Amino acid sequence: MVGACACALRVEVATIQGQAYTNELRADQLDVLTRPVREALDVYDLGADPDIRARLPEELCREAENLCADVRTGNIKSAATRETRMAG
Repeated sequence: MVGACACALRVEVATIQGQAYTNELRADQLDVLTRPVREALDVYDLGADPDIRARLPEELCREAENLCADVRTGNIKSAATRETRMAG
């Protein structure tokens, strides 16, 4: 219910419910790392999104390799924001 409301209002669930340590996370820029996980959990039960198309296996393999390369080189922020860049 809260996830659906947040989606309709185009805000994060934490904006509605509040989240402990939000300012500390932002200060450390860790919110960038946790945002994709929170967003996925917020909308997991809302059903399929007609605006999202399934990617081809070749695309998925290429993106997985790029993600692994980011992690191996220590570019964790880049890896954490990769999904956002791909969706945008």
